[in-house]
Amino acid sequence: MRPAMLSGLISAGVPFATAVDLADPEQLPEKFRQFITLAFELGAPLVPTLSQLELQLRHEERSAQEVSQAQAVPQATRTLLLWLPLVAFLMSQIMGLASFKGLLHPVGIIAGLLAAALLGLGHKISGKMLATFHEPRPDPTHSLMVLRICLAAGEPLSKIETRLAKLDSSETTNLIELSKQTGAKLVSLIDSELEQLNQKLLSERIEGARRLSVKLLIPLSLTTLPAFLLLTLPPIIIGFTQ
Repeated sequence: MRPAMLSGLISAGVPFATAVDLADPEQLPEKFRQFITLAFELGAPLVPTLSQLELQLRHEERSAQEVSQAQAVPQATRTLLLWLPLVAFLMSQIMGLASFKGLLHPVGIIAGLLAAALLGLGHKISGKMLATFHEPRPDPTHSLMVLRICLAAGEPLSKIETRLAKLDSSETTNLIELSKQTGAKLVSLIDSELEQLNQKLLSERIEGARRLSVKLLIPLSLTTLPAFLLLTLPPIIIGFTQ
C-alpha cells in the first residue's frame, strides 16, 4: 500500500473505511500509519496530506536504497578480508604445498588456533562497527510532519506547540519562531526544511558508509594479515620439512 493509492481511492469517492481496507495500510512503516491516523483524527484534508506523505515516503525509500548501495562496499571488504586467510590456506594445499599436513603438527595446530582467534576477533570488532552504523537514529522529520498535519487540520498553534513538546522538536520550534518574526507562511517553511533535512540525512548516511569502509580496514588488517601468515607460512614450512 502507498499513500498515493489511498489518496486515489478517497479522491474517487470511496469511503475512508473502505479505502483503508482496500489499500491495506499495514504494509506502511509504523510512523506513516501514525501520520494517517493523526490526520484522520484531527480532520486534516486527507488527499493533500497523503500526497505529502507519499513524497516523504519516496524520499526515505530512495535514501534507504542509496545507503544500502553505499554500505555494500564495507560489507564486501569485511567478507573478503575475513575469508582471505582461509582461501590462501586452501590454495596452498591445492598447489601441493602440504599445508594441511603441516597444520596437523603441534606447532601448526597452535598457529591455526591463533589464526582462528584473530579471525574471530576481527569478525567481532567489524560486526560491532557495522551494527553501530545500523543503529536507529533520531528522526528530525517526524516532528515536522506532525506540525504540517496539525496545521492542515487548523489546530490552534498553542495546542500544536503543546503536542510538539512531547517530541524532539527543535526544528519545529525554530520554524514557528521564524514564522512569527517574519510573517512567512509556516507550511512553506516546513516544506523547505523537510527538503533540506532529507538531503542532509542522506548525505550524512552515505558519508558515514564511506568512512566506515576505511575504518573497517584498521581492525581487519590487524587481525587478518597475521592470521594469513599463521595459516600459510608455518604449515607450509612444516609440510616441507617432514
